[in-house]
Order: sequence, then structure tokens, then C-alpha cells
Amino acid sequence: MKQKLLAASVSIIFALSACGDAPRGESPATPADGGMGDHGGMGSADTSAFGMSAEVDEADRTIRVSMVDTFYYQPAEVSVEMGETIAFEVTNEGEAPHEFVLGDGAFQEEHETGMTEMDGELPPDESFALSVQPSGTETLAWTFSKAGTFEYACHVSGHYDAGMFGRIAVQE
Repeated sequence: MKQKLLAASVSIIFALSACGDAPRGESPATPADGGMGDHGGMGSADTSAFGMSAEVDEADRTIRVSMVDTFYYQPAEVSVEMGETIAFEVTNEGEAPHEFVLGDGAFQEEHETGMTEMDGELPPDESFALSVQPSGTETLAWTFSKAGTFEYACHVSGHYDAGMFGRIAVQE
């Protein structure tokens, strides 16, 4: 019951974030429907304000991303073209679970708030987010439809605040 209530609360936060101003100059990249979908998770829409999920085999290229327990991603910044489909192959080289969440600054801040309320539990994977266990590799494919600067981030307790995020520069 507690998990269902928490999942509903987090979904409401995401829906409301679509109505606010984005503090980093971008429109909020929240799930389009703000709902819980079939997973009861953080949102399950396949589109956002800056793109949409894609099939891995449709990717124009693959970007390999490593994450470690010292709270960073390698590479720390990537560049993509608007309209390009990227398969992010994400490997957790650490000993703790980590997340890989796509979004703009406002979305990342809202997700951070939602994760704080989850007492260290990781949400299920979504079209815009992966949970990667130690020594694991997961892949997420995304088509970028808007130019701008976006982020990939980890919201396991304390990780985002410690600087565990990377930048995605989407060029026209």
C-alpha cells in the first residue's frame, strides 16, 4: 500500500512539474501523460518535451556510458544532433546500484524529490530511465527532437547532489 501511495505521489509531482517554469532555461521534460502506466512507476510515457523512446536496433549510433561509485559518468558530456536516435549502453562499474535518467534540469530536480521519498528503493525501468545493478549493463534508446542542453543523472540517495550527472548537448 505504501509503495502504491508513493508511486501515485511521484506521478503527481511529475505531472505538476510540466506546469512550472524550468529553472535552467529549458521546458520541463516530463513524461507526456504524467501517469503511472502499467508499471506503477515514475511515469511511463514514451515521449517528452525533448524526444521519444526508440528501439535499440533503430539507433543511428551507440554511446557507451560508464558509472562508478565516486559519483560520476564517463563521458561527462555528449553531443548529438536533433533527430538523431542514440542507444545509450550504460555500464555500472561500481559496487552500488545507480540510475541513468534522461531529462532537463527541471525534470531531474523533480525526480530527485521523488526518489528522496522512496527510501532508497529504485523505481522500475521506464522509457527515459534505467536502474543498473553493480557490474550490470543496460541499454536505453532515445530520439532527440529538440535542440538544447539536457542531462543524464543518478538519483540514488545523495548521488545527484554529489554531482552524478552528465550533459547532453543537442545541436540543430
